[in-house]
Amino acid sequence: MSRISPNYVPSPTDLRPRRMQGKDSNVIPEDLKPSAFRFRDACVALLADLHERNPVTHHPPALLALFRHICVGRANTSTAMQMKEGYIQSDVAIPEFGYGEEDAAKLGSKLAFIIKEGSCRNCSETARSKEGRLVFSKERPPTAGRMIR
Repeated sequence: MSRISPNYVPSPTDLRPRRMQGKDSNVIPEDLKPSAFRFRDACVALLADLHERNPVTHHPPALLALFRHICVGRANTSTAMQMKEGYIQSDVAIPEFGYGEEDAAKLGSKLAFIIKEGSCRNCSETARSKEGRLVFSKERPPTAGRMIR
C-alpha cells in the first residue's frame, strides 16, 4: 500500500480543474459572455415562470435521477420517483425572456441549461428542481432515455 508523504506539496497544475489543465476549449470568450449571461437569465426566468404557472409539491436538487418521498398511495412508504431531464440548448431563442435570435446565433450550441422534473405513479405528487444547472454542451450532453417529453 502506497502512502503519500507528509512533505508532499501539489504543483499548481494539480489544483486546477481538469478541463483547465489542457486547452481552454470550454472557456467562454469575452465577446460571447453577454450572450451567455442573457441565456442564463432567460432560462432562470423561464423556470420561475414554469413554477408560477404549474406549481409542484417538491423541489429536489437538479442533480438527482431519483427522488424519494412519502407516498400516500402506497400507505405512507418511502417511494422513489424518476426524475426526467429538461435540457435547453443555447441555440434556441427565448425571446419572451430577453434571449433573442442574434444571441442564439452567436452562442450556437455551446451551453445548455438542465432542470429535473418528475411525478409519482401512485399519488399525485410532482417534483421539479427549483434551480437549474448551466453546463457546457460538449461536457454534458443530454441523458438518453430520461428526457421530458
